[in-house]
Amino acid sequence: MVDEAPIRLLVIDDDAAMCQTLERGLSRRGYEVRAFTSPLTALAQLPGMDLDVVITDLNMRELGGIDVCTRVRAQQPHVPVV
Repeated sequence: MVDEAPIRLLVIDDDAAMCQTLERGLSRRGYEVRAFTSPLTALAQLPGMDLDVVITDLNMRELGGIDVCTRVRAQQPHVPVV
């Protein structure tokens, strides 16, 4: 049997408790998760990330989720954003 690589997720939510809850819950289910409370920090590291999916909050103080989506799509157009 061939081991499949885990699905790699980027989670962005400026609510630290929500970010931690998502990271913990998804990691327990076998996903490889990188979580950030700062969308700008997450986007700065995006070029070096090999991702399958980005999960973002829509309402964040630093940068809204729609802007996050636009920037992710510009850098990694193949990665779906939820």
